[in-house]
Amino acid sequence: MAQSERLTSHQAAAFTLLLATALALVLVPVPPGTVRLGDAVVENRFTAQGAAAAALAAALASVSLGAYLYVFQPRELRGVWRLAVLGALLVLWTAAAKVFLALTLPDDDRLYLRYMLPLAAAPMLVASLLDGGVALATGSVLAFLAAFAGMHPADARAGAPPLLGLEMGSAFFAGGIAGVLAVQRAERLDRYVWAGALVALATFLPLLAFWLLSPERRGVDLPWMLLSSALGGGLSSVLTAGALVVLGYSLGLTTRVQLMELAQLTHPLLRQLQDRAPGTYHHSLMVSTLAERAAQAVGADALLVRVGCLYHDIGKLAQPAYYVENQLEGRNPHDSLDPEASAHIIVQHVQ
Repeated sequence: MAQSERLTSHQAAAFTLLLATALALVLVPVPPGTVRLGDAVVENRFTAQGAAAAALAAALASVSLGAYLYVFQPRELRGVWRLAVLGALLVLWTAAAKVFLALTLPDDDRLYLRYMLPLAAAPMLVASLLDGGVALATGSVLAFLAAFAGMHPADARAGAPPLLGLEMGSAFFAGGIAGVLAVQRAERLDRYVWAGALVALATFLPLLAFWLLSPERRGVDLPWMLLSSALGGGLSSVLTAGALVVLGYSLGLTTRVQLMELAQLTHPLLRQLQDRAPGTYHHSLMVSTLAERAAQAVGADALLVRVGCLYHDIGKLAQPAYYVENQLEGRNPHDSLDPEASAHIIVQHVQ
């Protein structure tokens, strides 16, 4: 699918159907039998009602995200591979949530270890690589799926507080949204450290609210809530920063951090331009400054515009003396060329 094309209803429907199928396969319990979780062997109780509930949850999440993509048409998602990566992130994190929450629920010892799950990493990655709006939608859908996956097994629901599902959904949702807001315009890697701290705080606050409502609250719960939230935020930050580089290069996407590196005047390519084509270099600086101010005035991406202008004439490095801004002492090599060859050289710098 070309970058300029809109996401059609057929493409949105296909994405929704494939995503719903994959999520259902993750959420629907395996056939009856014994399941080994670490050193514990538990009896799996398969019911038609449980399978139907999982399929409905998968369908609801997929339809919600598919409808968002079709209605709002985010430009960064107009590509089959990008849609595939978005779907893969959702399925992978849902599967991770199902496995991790199966190991930490029921929480008879009130350790709150389920909130160590770095669920916020997925929407943070989407915000860093693709689109902030899609990231918010992804975070919302993932919070719902994680809460459902955690509460789906019968033994997890047995003896659980009545508001546990809502508590989990609220904490995961708040952490994901905070992470998205923190990294959407991140231009330095240290911003991801602060993002992790913000995710931890946003996860902890809903836990504190539900803890205050609980008649069984104990003071010893608070350190465990803080520790689990902090670990979840830290892991989300580390996972996002690590995966950002790998996914960015594999998808051919330029991240904000990479743009900041390119915008540094000490970048080797700009140094070459300054040494070999000083006139072009100063021209590019002036154009980038003017364009950056214009972008700020109209609400466009000023950093992207600045970088684009800094490198827009980089092709002149091949033969800098053939461009008037780099010619000294009135010598013009075009005087000795026929018009066709002269025009070819000029056009070549943008090819």
